[in-house]
Amino acid sequence: MKRRLLLEPDDEADPLWDYDTGLMVDLARLPLSPSTRASLRSWRVRWQDLAFRQSHAEDVEAGMSDRPSDPPSDADWVANQEEMDGLWVIVRDELGPAWQVGIARYTDDDRVVEWHPREGGTPPGLR
Repeated sequence: MKRRLLLEPDDEADPLWDYDTGLMVDLARLPLSPSTRASLRSWRVRWQDLAFRQSHAEDVEAGMSDRPSDPPSDADWVANQEEMDGLWVIVRDELGPAWQVGIARYTDDDRVVEWHPREGGTPPGLR
């Protein structure tokens, strides 16, 4: 049986999760290249920064904070998603056929898991 992993960012955690247990997977324990591990971790840090800025901007808008905010733009989120899509392909390729790697996407608070890149085998951010 293939081991199923999910690429999904979360605060202060490596962005790969065991799909069946819900536990974070230590990137050091996976057969990934050092450059891919570093890319996953640096992408997650950038995602966390965007998420923090978005949350703070929402707090300011709701009157819960009076500190200045710098909300991320739609372009910031698109670029981050495109980077995630690219990393998804790299992780899938490096882990090979013994692993099934999905990606979590969120739309209007709905979580959708994709297991295969869209038509043509290329995620939307790499077209």
